[in-house]
Amino acid sequence: MQAPSNPLRFLPLVKSIALQTRDTIAPHVDVELLVERGRIALTESLTQYRSRQGLTLRNYLTYKIRGAIYDGLSGHSWPNNESWLHYLFAKKSNELLLHFHLSAEGTIKRSIKAEEEEVLHLLRLLAVIAMIVFGAERIVGLKRSIHLLDARQKDFIKHYYEQDLTMERAAEKIGLSGPVSFRFHLQILEKLAAELAANNELNV
Repeated sequence: MQAPSNPLRFLPLVKSIALQTRDTIAPHVDVELLVERGRIALTESLTQYRSRQGLTLRNYLTYKIRGAIYDGLSGHSWPNNESWLHYLFAKKSNELLLHFHLSAEGTIKRSIKAEEEEVLHLLRLLAVIAMIVFGAERIVGLKRSIHLLDARQKDFIKHYYEQDLTMERAAEKIGLSGPVSFRFHLQILEKLAAELAANNELNV
């Protein structure tokens, strides 16, 4: 097991992420509260990181610090619905990217072409997340695609997006164990992406 790095080395990263979060999605929140959340996540994440996970230490910490800051914002009131939606999209996108890069798909070394295909794949999934968060009620194709999901998949979307539960908690709500939550969520996004693309409603 590798020795954890010195947390002081990454404090500028914590402050940078906290400031970026404050400036882009949470201007109503004291930046010091965000920094404190980030510091706690930094210390914990340094002990959890393994180099074989397919992410550099800095990238791993960035995802984990952002995630902790976003989690800390879940209890705050938001000045308007648009602010809440931007927060929700940022949070769910960060979770998808972190889990994807820690999964088998993200750790296998591949060709340049395969890497390019992976980027396009992730862009499609992020586009679906954006559609769910910002336009589920008004995008006809998305509503039709969600209607085609089975009952558990629909319930997962409700718990994970509408109620903003964690991925693990949303899975538990429908009778799945936490460890399989990412795979289940990924399957839902891929199914929606394929259906939307088949109907020319996803142009990524």
